Amino acid sequence: MISKSLVAAAAALVFSGASLAGTVVTLNPQATNGGAGQLASGVGEFQTTGGTLQLGKISPSEPSVLTIFGNTGFAGFQESGRIYLKTFEDNNGDTIASSGLSLNSTAANTNYSLYIEFSLTGVGQWLSTTAYAASPASLSFTATLYGDDDLSTAASRTTLGALTLLGSQTSYALAFTSGDVTSTTGGTANTAFSATLGFDPAAGTTGADGFFKAPSPFAIDIAIGSIGGNNGNTTYSVAGTTVTVTTPTVGSSSTGNFTFVNDVPEPGALSLAGLALFGLGVMGRKRKSRA
Repeated sequence: MISKSLVAAAAALVFSGASLAGTVVTLNPQATNGGAGQLASGVGEFQTTGGTLQLGKISPSEPSVLTIFGNTGFAGFQESGRIYLKTFEDNNGDTIASSGLSLNSTAANTNYSLYIEFSLTGVGQWLSTTAYAASPASLSFTATLYGDDDLSTAASRTTLGALTLLGSQTSYALAFTSGDVTSTTGGTANTAFSATLGFDPAAGTTGADGFFKAPSPFAIDIAIGSIGGNNGNTTYSVAGTTVTVTTPTVGSSSTGNFTFVNDVPEPGALSLAGLALFGLGVMGRKRKSRA
């Protein structure tokens, strides 16, 4: 029997938990990052509220690969790859353009690349022989944000910080295929991922000498609205009962949005948390008095 929570996951990608307010951050590609490395010498600091993302395949990187260890019922999965920050946007949602500001370039010291290397694991269920949804409670996500001024040289990148799934947020990983995974050898597919990620900046990357010049103190998340592949750039194959989904194929792109947000509970949420703790304290005292 298909669980209601997984049906809901397949129907929509939603966030739950504490409200997260959008915020403006100031980025400085010329910062020294505490001696860890400068991302770009020809790009001045700028302010942004978010932008767009691209999943996988910007040479010489590998595409994102999602492996589902079973093609019926409940099955575990593992996904790993790169998510590139493709563009930045201002308060109006317009792309920020200036001389030298071009992400994902291999031109050293002129432009720079920002990307997330991630690993996502969990357990999900095949809702049908063409659709799979992960259980949000099972997800484990590890990721590192890197800045790079020359993608052709591995040693050129600077570690900017680590990202984790926020416990109060709901996330989904989905795979929809164009064919029946129990009877076909492969075909096209769709994928999607939605999450709010807590961000822990690396030493030296915040403040006047850091890439993240503001806000200070530093407290932001990266909210990924929806990033994945479609049946124009994503393929799947079946080996026994293992289903492998690859996004994207060479020469194509897959995009989603991200927004910088402040992870600060609203006053109402803090009040509710205080009431809950107070209630637990009262219950504890009652138990002791009865003993």
